[in-house]
Amino acid sequence: MQKILNSVTFCCWGVDLARSVRVEERTYRRLSQASGRLQAMLGRPVSLDEAIWSLLRGTREEGRISDLSGSWDMSEVEAREVERVLREGWKRWKHPKSA
Repeated sequence: MQKILNSVTFCCWGVDLARSVRVEERTYRRLSQASGRLQAMLGRPVSLDEAIWSLLRGTREEGRISDLSGSWDMSEVEAREVERVLREGWKRWKHPKSA
């Protein structure tokens, strides 16, 4: 009875409980590769747990502009060029007439 109460208490306090999952060697290799790609994309070490969550999120989370944050080391010259091109594009933008 004491073990059950401790488990419930841990869950209520929000303590993460580690779990072991058995996978085949080929599955582990693919998961490790996915983890390596995620690490390269984020520029920091990632856990296998984080890699699994990334895979589970799938395409729903892909394509966000915020994913690119910090991924481009831009010089001042490049920043000015991007700003110039954006301003030119904005000048050509046509606002729909309101009714």
